[in-house]
Amino acid sequence: MELKVPYFNLSTQEVEATFGTIVEILLKSRLKMQLETNKGFYDEDVNAYLAGVLFEYIDPQYQQSVRRYLSDRDADVFLSATRDRDAYRLYWVYKVNADDRLVDLGIFHPRRTGHDTLLVQTKTYYGFASDYNQRLYGRATAVSDIMEKLARWAERYVSVLHQARRDYLHFVETLTDEDIREFHQTLERDAHTVSIRAKHDEFLDVYSTWQRTSSPEAKVRLLQLLEELRHLDPMFRGPGLLKPTE
Repeated sequence: MELKVPYFNLSTQEVEATFGTIVEILLKSRLKMQLETNKGFYDEDVNAYLAGVLFEYIDPQYQQSVRRYLSDRDADVFLSATRDRDAYRLYWVYKVNADDRLVDLGIFHPRRTGHDTLLVQTKTYYGFASDYNQRLYGRATAVSDIMEKLARWAERYVSVLHQARRDYLHFVETLTDEDIREFHQTLERDAHTVSIRAKHDEFLDVYSTWQRTSSPEAKVRLLQLLEELRHLDPMFRGPGLLKPTE
């Protein structure tokens, strides 16, 4: 897992490590519920797994990659899983659909209509994922053990996610309309600044290449970048297009 998505703490106005922050949220939520980690059986591994699932839900690339495997209907999930009888695909399709339902129940729609049906699907899919993971490797694995715990005690982990949502993952509900507008404006300004900086860097790279090589292709690209930068930043003039060095 590549932890490239930063967590911005609105209270401290600082960037923090996202995965570690999510783990801390889950641990605090469990303590508040008096459902400490490893109480009754070992499930520290489930905390790490849930943190990974939540992290993936804020990673657009991951969401794009799994979207084609997700479906609301049991029949469609089954057809997707068994399309080519690949052992890993069987495990993967049931896993991502179980994850999707767990997060949906715990974070996004805790009072959703059809809660019981979704909970049954969650437990069933995790059970299948555990079984197919064991078949894939010919033995029980750390992942299959986690899937088995989620299948047997899904209600427990949905409740943990409920608590995390109430106490920590509800920032939009605590902000005023003005706060949200200001937040969006800040994001837009930052995105614009990043775009300009990236374009500046490319312009300087191409300019350096053109100075060294007199390449017609580099000059064409340089003029294109000059226009793009002037569009993004009307104050930008760029260096004079001097004759390249011999």
